[in-house]
Amino acid sequence: MTAALLTAVRVTSPVPRDLWHAALAEDPDALATQTPGWLDAMCAVRPYRDVSRLYEWQDGRRLVLPLVRSRLTTAARAQELGWPLDWGIGGPVAPGGPVTRAEAATVFADLARRPGAAAYLRPSPLTDEVWRASAPGHVRRYPRITQIADLSGGYATVWSERFTSNTRRNVRKAERAGIGVEVGNDPRLIREFDRLYRMSVDRWAAQEGTSRPRARWRMWRKDPRRKFAAVARHLGDACQIWLAHHQGRAVAGIITMRQGEHAKYWRGAMDKTHAAATGAPTLLQALAIEAACAQGCRYYHMGDSRPDTPVTRFKQRMGGRLHHTEGWWIDPRPDTAPTGPGRHEEAAA
Repeated sequence: MTAALLTAVRVTSPVPRDLWHAALAEDPDALATQTPGWLDAMCAVRPYRDVSRLYEWQDGRRLVLPLVRSRLTTAARAQELGWPLDWGIGGPVAPGGPVTRAEAATVFADLARRPGAAAYLRPSPLTDEVWRASAPGHVRRYPRITQIADLSGGYATVWSERFTSNTRRNVRKAERAGIGVEVGNDPRLIREFDRLYRMSVDRWAAQEGTSRPRARWRMWRKDPRRKFAAVARHLGDACQIWLAHHQGRAVAGIITMRQGEHAKYWRGAMDKTHAAATGAPTLLQALAIEAACAQGCRYYHMGDSRPDTPVTRFKQRMGGRLHHTEGWWIDPRPDTAPTGPGRHEEAAA
């Protein structure tokens, strides 16, 4: 069965960019983190290379699977990641309709036949059911929890029915406090956001009992300023930095992204001493959600969460529903190699 799946599909790597962009235009469930710009930002920050895969069936069906591989290891030893854990959700772009169980099984089988270490696949939570139903027994599950707000009905509905009364109260508090909001993606806003993010890292370290130097080192590895800059540069206007100002000082910030009908809250930070009593963080989220509704978005993705934490509860008050989802580690299995010539082709990565 596995061999039949693989011999029925043609695979090209890396994916030609014109076909990738065409697939995005035809997939209403595609996310900003499934775009070539996101991959390019990743490769600008870390030593990765594009090893994305284009699956083409004889009936014309196509899937685009974003993947990267480290430049610092050989193909025989490298992981292929869609995406690295600190770069969020990847998974196939599916123009013309959702991924089927047979197609998901083909992707699993193809990744299992790749040389090197295990591959990692993190599909969108909105497509999670088909991947769970198609996962073979040998793959390893990596459970995740993410939160997504439903924007159907528009902002008036979200405000009255999905925001809690506490959320609405904090938005009004921020408005009374005279919070000003600036939106864009130029380097000055990135510098201000990075300053707030560093302050947040120090606060999180104190809350977790982690030393400040260790927390800053982890931040430098995971979220250096050049990462924010690279995402803003490669996504362009699809990436926006929102800064809340109070009495001439930037006190809170968030970064959002958009692709088609999906908006995403990516990173947030604040100067808690000056922001906590103003409602500024809540106002920024409300304005970003209002903008997403105005742009025709169906969902506002709020990122991964840990159960029963203040951040998780904050997102819930903004309408973020919990989605239990999976990442998948796929170990190489030589027995899945296709049989028969000419049906499974691959360009050099």
